[in-house]
Amino acid sequence: MSINKLPLIFLCLCISDCTTDGEAGSAGRCGDRILASGEQCDDGNSVDEDACNNACQKASCGDGILRNDLSPGIVDAEGCDDGNDFDGDACLADCQPARCGDGMLRTDLGEQEEGYEECDDANDDNWDGCSNSCEALSCGDGEIQAEMGEVCDDGNEIDSDSCTNRCRPAGCGDGSVWQGAEECDDGNRDHFDACLNTCLSARCGDGAPRLDLESGDEGFEACDDGNFEDDDACLTNCSAASCGDGVYRRDLHPSDSAYEECDDGNESDDDECSVECISLGCGNGRINEGETCDDGNIEDADACRNDCSLAVCGDGVARRDIEAGEDNFEECDDANLVESDACTSGCTLARCGDGVQRQDIAEGEEGAEACDDANEDENDACVNCQLAICGDGFTRGDVAEGEAGFESCDDENEVDTDACRNSCQAAVCGDGIVRTDIAAGQAGYEQCDDGNQIEDDDCGNSCYPPGQGSEYRMTFPRGSAGAAQCNPWRSWRLALNANQNYTRIRFGREGSSELSCSGAEANRICQALRSAQTISVACGGHNWGVRGTCSSEAQFNGEPELFIDTTACSCAGRYSVRPCIHNANWGGYNQGLCNGASQRLYVSCE
Repeated sequence: MSINKLPLIFLCLCISDCTTDGEAGSAGRCGDRILASGEQCDDGNSVDEDACNNACQKASCGDGILRNDLSPGIVDAEGCDDGNDFDGDACLADCQPARCGDGMLRTDLGEQEEGYEECDDANDDNWDGCSNSCEALSCGDGEIQAEMGEVCDDGNEIDSDSCTNRCRPAGCGDGSVWQGAEECDDGNRDHFDACLNTCLSARCGDGAPRLDLESGDEGFEACDDGNFEDDDACLTNCSAASCGDGVYRRDLHPSDSAYEECDDGNESDDDECSVECISLGCGNGRINEGETCDDGNIEDADACRNDCSLAVCGDGVARRDIEAGEDNFEECDDANLVESDACTSGCTLARCGDGVQRQDIAEGEEGAEACDDANEDENDACVNCQLAICGDGFTRGDVAEGEAGFESCDDENEVDTDACRNSCQAAVCGDGIVRTDIAAGQAGYEQCDDGNQIEDDDCGNSCYPPGQGSEYRMTFPRGSAGAAQCNPWRSWRLALNANQNYTRIRFGREGSSELSCSGAEANRICQALRSAQTISVACGGHNWGVRGTCSSEAQFNGEPELFIDTTACSCAGRYSVRPCIHNANWGGYNQGLCNGASQRLYVSCE
């Protein structure tokens, strides 16, 4: 049947019952996009998580449906919706996920479950009692909370380490035994119980007698003086000293009623100590039969020995009751009469210079003596108790020249080319050793030394090669008047070269200073000496002169004198040499020029 053949009345009913404007109150179903009675909305879809749910009710926080049509941050956006208004679970009443710091304490989780909160104070202060991880701060949590009175917090429950379970540094008296640092800790200030105030376990000898025990209790102490002396009022076992305990007290004066002269620990009066601790033998202060003295003390190093015999040198005990310098003073006492060991027979310590050579020490060991001449003279055969030898640095003065062991010098070295030869004889030109300790131009300088007196070989007698300088050097003994100095003088001056231009002349005393002249004037003086001509020149701040002999003997006539800052043949002045005067007035260097002290003089033309 076609629609065109439907009854007209049916068509009219249909038109009258249907609406097209979507007005509420009309009959319909949720999801038909027509807002019907009882519907808050109808979006015509089956999506339950948008603004209009499938029950045609507007989405709202707490309806148990999580909206997902809004981005976070937009009004009415939901992070969760658990259908309740309880703020202590995973979803807050405002449909936001619970988090630490939101100010809402979660109560829906067990202590070990993720997200569990002990507290939530909605701030980021980590030290106010509730941490930023929502843990309630407390002693033992590893965080030091000073405002809560914590000084330390090691995060453990060990009460015997450096930080106690009260979050205080471990210390003596806190009642907790600090492992490795304290033996005990009873938490009190009683120093006389089982645990001292130093947290050491009480023991005999600690100086603190225990007052917490009765006599007979284990560990009881009648006394405790804190020392290891057994001869005073308190024995080392912390029992009180008493006569008969076998320990002789030495801390009391004889006038004290508890004074003991002895204590042999027995109850017999048939020995040397009575039951009242009175000595019946040596040491009681009374001289008994067989005793030469008895001073009543136990000092063995005084005038009366502990065996009641008088102290004597050689008894093996050095006296300590006498000061040095007093009669019978003893530095030592080795109980023998051997004079040559460390302690002499006179009870004095052996020492270098006491006149006794020690025989008890091997050569090379400390204190060994090769000699001992009982003096402090370092220039004889025994020096500091060692035999004098060439090279020891001390010039012997006890041996005359020519005798075995004679030394004219000793410089304590092995250099053979300085002023003192290794034979301890003074270096001289002609000894065969060229000196290297003197610069050219200084007194004693040698350019060569061939050890002979041949003037015309490669090394002249002045220790210069021919034509390169010449030196006259001789010893002038006091009172000498012979030709010993004149002939070398004549040889030296005649050896001067008339064709050489000498640039320097020196006059001095060996081992002292010298005067010198340099330049053209030096050559004039040297040539005047060579030719025995009279001359006077000023040079080097001094007046130099040469003149014929002062001698009255024909054989020395014509031999010139060299003088400085004086006149010829004069005793006045300080500087002159007259080798051929043939009397004791041969001159000198820096001394009186007539009958002067012995000197070794030199003149050098260079």
